Amino acid sequence: MRQKYRKTDMGVRQMALGNETRTDGSPDPGRLLSQEDAEELILFQNSILEAVAFGGGEREIIDRVCRLGEAMVPGSIATVMLLDDTNRLNVHAAPSAPPEIAARLNGLCPGPESGSCGNAVYCKEPVFVADIPADPRWNGLKSLAEEFSLGSCWSLPIFSRERKVVGTFALTGFENRMPTSFQRRLMEIAASIITIMFERRKQTDALRQSEERFRLLFEEASDPKMLISEEGRILDVNRKTHERLGYTWEEMVGRPVSDFVSPDNVDKVAGRLKRVSLDGHATYESAQMHRNGTVMPVEISTIAIELDGKRTFYSILRDITHRKEMENALRESEAHLRGILENAPIGLATVSPEGRFTKVNQSLCEILGYETGELEKLTFQEITHPDDLPSNLDNYRRLLAGEISSYTMEKRYIKKDGNAVWSQITTSLLRDAIGKPLHFIAQIEDISERIRTREQLHHLAYYDTLTDLPNRRFLLEKLDWALIQARRHGRSLAVMFLDLDRFKQVNDDLGHDVGDELLKEVAARLSACVRKGDIVSRQGGDEFIIVLTEISHPEDAVLVAEKIIESVDAPIEIGPHRIAIGISIGIALHPAGGDDDMRNLMKKADRAMYAVKDTGRTGYRLFGE
Repeated sequence: MRQKYRKTDMGVRQMALGNETRTDGSPDPGRLLSQEDAEELILFQNSILEAVAFGGGEREIIDRVCRLGEAMVPGSIATVMLLDDTNRLNVHAAPSAPPEIAARLNGLCPGPESGSCGNAVYCKEPVFVADIPADPRWNGLKSLAEEFSLGSCWSLPIFSRERKVVGTFALTGFENRMPTSFQRRLMEIAASIITIMFERRKQTDALRQSEERFRLLFEEASDPKMLISEEGRILDVNRKTHERLGYTWEEMVGRPVSDFVSPDNVDKVAGRLKRVSLDGHATYESAQMHRNGTVMPVEISTIAIELDGKRTFYSILRDITHRKEMENALRESEAHLRGILENAPIGLATVSPEGRFTKVNQSLCEILGYETGELEKLTFQEITHPDDLPSNLDNYRRLLAGEISSYTMEKRYIKKDGNAVWSQITTSLLRDAIGKPLHFIAQIEDISERIRTREQLHHLAYYDTLTDLPNRRFLLEKLDWALIQARRHGRSLAVMFLDLDRFKQVNDDLGHDVGDELLKEVAARLSACVRKGDIVSRQGGDEFIIVLTEISHPEDAVLVAEKIIESVDAPIEIGPHRIAIGISIGIALHPAGGDDDMRNLMKKADRAMYAVKDTGRTGYRLFGE
């Protein structure tokens, strides 16, 4: 029923305020609203608020807001524009506007000359334009204004809850006019209603997405899941639950959860749910009963949640049949371990969670040089090489935490006589029925011979078999690393390319055996001329490369070159032979901040060395001099 208002009612008095009077008889805001018109507007506004309160559709309500605006300012067109992902405005609602206007406004870029709406977004404040043709803020939309004879436009920015501009609400008229304070207030109310609608949509969308995610996670999970009431009745189960237990969804929902557990767990259900209610969560083992009577051991994680205003229990059930079978097998195998232990050809031990040896076999005692009683008084930490202990402890921690099921690593034990022995250990952890660590099981194999072989292979791959100097492969890797360090720390380095003078004559006259001994002696003299961190490498034949990994001045490299020439120049005695040879040295410098790569530096040093050869041998030259 429409409520009647007296002319003295506050609402009607406000509706009738302040539009200036026009005398040309045209419909304009100068006409005071009648009591009936004011009542219609109040009822219209109330209908919008009722639609918002009772869940009316967003588009319907926004269209009503637009018509309310048009009704309070006769001769106007209401529009709602929203920003898209590219920060451009597009028409969202304009129930009375010609489609051509909406099409022309779509894609509007906010800015100082983009009309009232573009300015409202750009400035983040209301924009009231009374004379569109004369206002520079409409320069970018002049053609639109002229085509449709637009006179005025009032626009308010629409803000989100976070005070971010998301769009505009505007009233555009065909006459030149400014809003009264009352009209401005009503526009603010309209913009607020639109904001409420958008926020409600965001909340509704977020709730719907949350519900959809929950339903997807609940229904499509690989583990059985249940929702249980505070009284212990099943509210919902996912597909995995009723399929795993052999029931339909309808057969499970509404029944006590205790109907589906093994007889020995029925009396425990209430206590477990009470524990969850008090603590908020709990994890425990139970057993579910299949429809055919078989038992499925499970680990259940339950949390207390609020659902539709009521306390609800959300349970995830994990089938631990395999784990139980493994535990039983481990228990059975443990009985045999004391016997598969003394006779094993490799070292075997059980170790407490604290790291103390509890059982060891004879093979392990022989590897480590201890008697059984001596070893069982020690921890593995006490006899592990200090350099290997951190990684061993890290693996130990990860195994205890359940991050890994076992680990294999190479490490050194310190034997009773103080010597180190390389071992490969494989360690796993035995737990009890509730997951508490019982002890570690370790297999220890002596791999000292394997390590020696590996080190020999590595030495063959990276060192010259004649002089025992690093070879070309070693040099390239180390030089690359030295350049990286030099650039990182702003240091200089030098590459020296060396070639013996008259070495071919020694080989031809005295034989290769003498030549080999000569190369060994030269290698020793070169190594004695440089610092410990520098690299002396034999490239093959009588060619050597030296890398001075850190120098302060070019003169440092020159001093080393002079020292090498002096050292090699001294006669070398091999058997009855007294041999005098010389050496040619080319030097390439990598200055601080330089961008040379290793191969470029080696080429420069090589060219400098050949320049020495061309000028008569024995001497040195810096590249570029």
